This record gives sequence, structure tokens and C-alpha cells, in this order.
Amino acid sequence: MKKNQNIIEKALKLLFEAKKQKISNYQIAKETNISDKSIGNWLKNKTKPTPANAKLLISYFEGKIDKQENAEKNADFKEKYYELLEENRKLHNKIHELNEIIEINNLNFKHNVSAGAA
Repeated sequence: MKKNQNIIEKALKLLFEAKKQKISNYQIAKETNISDKSIGNWLKNKTKPTPANAKLLISYFEGKIDKQENAEKNADFKEKYYELLEENRKLHNKIHELNEIIEINNLNFKHNVSAGAA
């Protein structure tokens, strides 16, 4: 019984936190298949969720947190990707410049060798 109480308390805590973040009852209801009236009753302390609904809410909110963390990580990776892409472009340009210098030096060397042979 204590375990179920802890689960219900955790679910309610997550639900109240969602309200602070302006997540609507309708959105939660739509995504969990729990009626928005039930969610409203829980938020008004009229009733408490069943352990099954509490587990569903916990799973929903933990999944939402995981998705948010993944989105943040993806944004970080995307930013790093573009930084590396820009660094790669700069290196490619530098290599191109150095190849041109080498080509000019090779032409000068060949010219000097042929001029010296003449």
C-alpha cells in the first residue's frame, strides 16, 4: 500500500509541475488517454489517481523529460556539427591555397632547372 501511495504522490507532483509549466489538462489527457476531467479533479485534490493511472502519468512525464533532454542534446550536436563543418571548410581552403603554392614552386623550380641547363 505504501508503494502505491508513493507512486500516486510522485504522479501528482509531476502533474502539478506540468501545470506550472503551462501544460494543459487537455494536452496531458490527449497524450495519456486519461480524461481531462479526472486530471482536473486530481489537481483540485477532489480525487486521487489510481495506481495504474499514476504509473501512466509518471511514464508520460518521464518520457517527456527524456524527449526534452534528447532535443537539447540534438541541438548541441547540431551546433557542434556546424562548427566542425565550418572548420573543415576553412581547412579545405587552406589546403587548396597550399597546393597552389606548391604548384607555383614546382613551376619555378622546373623553370630554374631548365634555365640553368640552357
